[in-house]
Amino acid sequence: MSIFFEADNMEKTRKIPLVKPYLPNLKDIEPYLQTILESGRLTNFGRYSKLLEERICEYIGVTYALCVSNATTGLTLLLNSLPKGSEVLVPSFTFLPTVQAILWNSLIPVFIDIDDSYTISPQKVKSHISSKTSAILGVHAFGNPCAIEELENLAKQYGVKLFFDSAHAFGAKYQGKYIGGLGDAEVFSFSVTKILPCGEGGAITTNNVEIYQLILNRRNYGFTYGSYDCVNRGLNGKITEFSAILGLLGIDFDEGGVRRIDTRVNKRNEIASKYLDRLSRLSGLTFQEVRNNNTSTYKDFTITIEPQLFGTQKNIVREKLHRKGIETASYFSPAIHQLTYFQQHFPTERTNLEYTNRIESGILSLPIYFDMTDEEFEYVVSTIEEIYFDSQI
Repeated sequence: MSIFFEADNMEKTRKIPLVKPYLPNLKDIEPYLQTILESGRLTNFGRYSKLLEERICEYIGVTYALCVSNATTGLTLLLNSLPKGSEVLVPSFTFLPTVQAILWNSLIPVFIDIDDSYTISPQKVKSHISSKTSAILGVHAFGNPCAIEELENLAKQYGVKLFFDSAHAFGAKYQGKYIGGLGDAEVFSFSVTKILPCGEGGAITTNNVEIYQLILNRRNYGFTYGSYDCVNRGLNGKITEFSAILGLLGIDFDEGGVRRIDTRVNKRNEIASKYLDRLSRLSGLTFQEVRNNNTSTYKDFTITIEPQLFGTQKNIVREKLHRKGIETASYFSPAIHQLTYFQQHFPTERTNLEYTNRIESGILSLPIYFDMTDEEFEYVVSTIEEIYFDSQI
């Protein structure tokens, strides 16, 4: 936690960041870096990127893992397996790259409403599947698992693919099983704000050998594995060895025999529980539902403000928190269907996004990170309580 001083009155003000990546010590990285520098192998599927793929498979319990340069590239490669011009059912409540990957493959996004979990509603999916649908693309928003069993049943019933944007969900669990081997394939992000920060990077995980073989070549310009022959389209989707090192150190066991990634997820759940305990006492706040037997990573901890009950608007709350040095974000507001390009090219007459509209209008992400102190937590919560009680007067 840093302290800065206001020049005019020298008042001490805390500065609480929204996120803070938890990274290994330099001494832990040095042996790996030395190996890279001596070999000169900085990328191109070197020793550590291959080892990271093996560790991901071991950790998740999935057959195949393909590391890529970032999750957007991973989604773009994955969706390239779908027929051009077909429709992909996707929540509008997501980060823009989820839908950009659909567009870059000449596919048509059909926006589906969310439910109390802030993930795609299976009931709304069912009502929008048509002969044009080729896939359902669920998003584990903020690391909270979708209703996977219901979505798998729908995908099987209608003969469509089921993919997951799991960017936030590395380390999350669905019914006690790690996210990553569900549906036809999943895509993780290892960017700096994620639970496994590698600077940049991502991974596609699947138990489907056909999907694995399809992506294996396309992430390396389209070259056939082990040769310079090209049999299909491709791009440069390779992860660097530097990123892979950070991933390995983030997954591997610590001195106590616990996976470092699990320690991070557990800590974030502890902080989220404390937030829920304190903030649920305030009227006008609602929270993302995590279903029984599921584990969210809480990549973000969000509150949704109902101004009539809370007493003030989200933007006013955010501004007051900012003045107190507390950083916040408003993920995902506006929702994708509200952005200019999508209003122009993909009108939503076919679908009802009432719940999405309500949630995005009031949502606010609060600071949460592995080494958040009790003092920092108390400062954030007490500031929100102060704003609430002032608004009730």
